[in-house]
Amino acid sequence: MSGIRKVVFISSSRGATRRYRVDHQAEQLRIQGIATQVIEAWDGSFSGHYRNANVIILHRVAFSSLLQRVISEARRQGTVVLMDVDDLVFEPSLASQVGGYHLMESEWQRRNFTRHLENQRLSLLAAHGVITSTERLEEHCQQLNARVMVNRNALCAATVQLSEVQNTLSGERTGGCVLGYFSGTPTHDADFETITGVLDTVFQRFPEVSLLVVGHLTIPKKLKFKERIRYVEPVSWEKLPALIKQVDVNLAPLDLSNPFCHCKSEVKYIEAGILKIPTIASSTDGFKEVIKDGENGMLAGGVDEWVEKLSALVADSRLRRAIGERSYHHVRCEYAPERRAEQFASNLASMVKKVTEERVFHRGSVNLHHGIQYSTRPPAVPGGSRRELR
Repeated sequence: MSGIRKVVFISSSRGATRRYRVDHQAEQLRIQGIATQVIEAWDGSFSGHYRNANVIILHRVAFSSLLQRVISEARRQGTVVLMDVDDLVFEPSLASQVGGYHLMESEWQRRNFTRHLENQRLSLLAAHGVITSTERLEEHCQQLNARVMVNRNALCAATVQLSEVQNTLSGERTGGCVLGYFSGTPTHDADFETITGVLDTVFQRFPEVSLLVVGHLTIPKKLKFKERIRYVEPVSWEKLPALIKQVDVNLAPLDLSNPFCHCKSEVKYIEAGILKIPTIASSTDGFKEVIKDGENGMLAGGVDEWVEKLSALVADSRLRRAIGERSYHHVRCEYAPERRAEQFASNLASMVKKVTEERVFHRGSVNLHHGIQYSTRPPAVPGGSRRELR
């Protein structure tokens, strides 16, 4: 249907961003009968694997001498090269706004990270086009590349299946209201800090309320009522639906003063929505694109609005169920892989057709040397690991 036979993903990341932007999108294409292959960016042998592909999708691959050769060869053979980004990780001037920046202990680490963002920016400039996850990110990408398409983060078939099992097993909840906060990376302490006062007020107002925290989070020292907080260590994505199903309200706070946060997608909303759990989220651009306040979720700005809307959800189980049901139907309709597969394949075919008609790949070799130090590997952060900065 699309004329695309094979798509090769080259990825330099791990964790949730890799699952959503590589594994899930590859699954969507396979549903449409398009062959896919996933290759590690730092595997120097990958250059021979893409020669029979119509499309190469670079997932967070920073520009390097190796990538320069790959893009130049792809242009010569008529292969379309696209860059996929799902965070604002290509604006060096905003490096300090990225959550993981302040986890870096040395000036060398911070300079290296800023160079990494510069190289991500060069990859966007070198690619024929860009795939991204939100309209807000699309606007940022269009400042560097005229050809940008949005393919929102969506669920995979396995997550849908695991969630539906939980929906079948779970009966009517009794007892107090359980709030839930789920953090996939150790970069969200500042986001959670924005609602510590909210939680103190709600805990004081409703003695039956408790909080379940799953994943990476340093519980703020100033937060009161710590005896009503249960913490669970990070778990695999396969175990997450069972934990989300234990809560009554999903919390998705983000720092509204941070432009990086406004570009983040609605993953927390869809992971809870498929389980019929209502989400209250900060009114960032990303959440406002998909949540209709009071219908399929709640949006809150300042502390007073958070307290008002969270209190309403805590006090009214029927309201929680109604919003949870509407979010479920929204997610099931718009974020299931079968639905997204058709949209993604169609939009990708349109992008490839546009690039081909404009004969963009006949420009020849790529030369984007700007005195940048190239590295295909993401920068290390404290602890010696290469964590995702999300």
